[in-house]
Amino acid sequence: MIDQKQYLAVKLGIDVHADSYVVVRQVDGSTPQTSQKFRTRESFLRFVSKQQSEAEQVYACYEAGPFGYRLLLSGLAYTLMEGLRRLALKDTELARAQANTIRSRLIKIGAVITRNTRRIRIHLSEAHPLKELFAQAVNRLVST
Repeated sequence: MIDQKQYLAVKLGIDVHADSYVVVRQVDGSTPQTSQKFRTRESFLRFVSKQQSEAEQVYACYEAGPFGYRLLLSGLAYTLMEGLRRLALKDTELARAQANTIRSRLIKIGAVITRNTRRIRIHLSEAHPLKELFAQAVNRLVST
């Protein structure tokens, strides 16, 4: 009988230090998980071996360069979006919306930004369907 793997792909961003290994794991393109620290080479290799047994493909990138930096940015974006939901969009129509929906309907909108010595103003289109929700979200963020 052929073993069915639990995941399609696991990506590991590995940062090696003098006294430890730090690994960030991403499973099947999901949000990167919190980093894990391994104090010994053996515990790190056991972790990697477990990943190989659970996934069809395991990708690893040494040091946090190209892969780890992208994982860090993805984690930061996820954290910011969750904070936006929790603080600014609570009890609104976008409170449980997916990140792409919030980005396309509320954040990625046309606006004119003007700045003078005392303030920055964002001028939204009068036709923007969620302008009241945008203003409410901004006010909630400013008041926290």
